[in-house]
Amino acid sequence: MRNSLRGMEHMIVLGKSYPGVPDELLPFEVYLKDSGYCILCVPNFLVPYAKDRLDDFEVAVPTKYVLCHPYSVMDGYVYIDVPYDQFVGVSVPDEFYAY
Repeated sequence: MRNSLRGMEHMIVLGKSYPGVPDELLPFEVYLKDSGYCILCVPNFLVPYAKDRLDDFEVAVPTKYVLCHPYSVMDGYVYIDVPYDQFVGVSVPDEFYAY
């Protein structure tokens, strides 16, 4: 389990995998009860604030969103440009959520 999920174990559903997820994203894949299929990512704009604490800035981004937008995998993290609100979190249109 990724460090960013510690304390959220009750929200994780094991054994669910979104079809067509590339192998490089499989270690970051998670199914959350409230968000469905997601990939754990660090929003690019948060990287300057993260310094050596990237786990604290890793967020669940809907898998469909990640698959439709450019991302990079580097040093054990997925980086992506994603709309993010400091109070609400990831803020993408509903059509990107899959359950």
